[in-house]
Amino acid sequence: MNSTNMDSENTVNQTKEQEDKLAENSSEELSQDEIDELAKQLEEFFTKYIVLENGSFVVKDDAIIADGYGDRMEDFHKAAKGFNVAIEKQHKH
Repeated sequence: MNSTNMDSENTVNQTKEQEDKLAENSSEELSQDEIDELAKQLEEFFTKYIVLENGSFVVKDDAIIADGYGDRMEDFHKAAKGFNVAIEKQHKH
């Protein structure tokens, strides 16, 4: 696994760890470091894997496959579809 794949895997694992922490005690506040890390991970997710192009979220299959997440491709496409449905609903109002 190259360093890019390891970095992405670490990002996914860290996100899962943070989600687990939140699930354990949702009333617990995040530290500033945790907020900063989550923001960094979200930025990577929305600039690398699911990006906004011309008003719609588009899945970047090549990046997902390159980082070893090809087996989760359907999940990425479902997420993008959900984001696009939300955008469409906002435009109708």
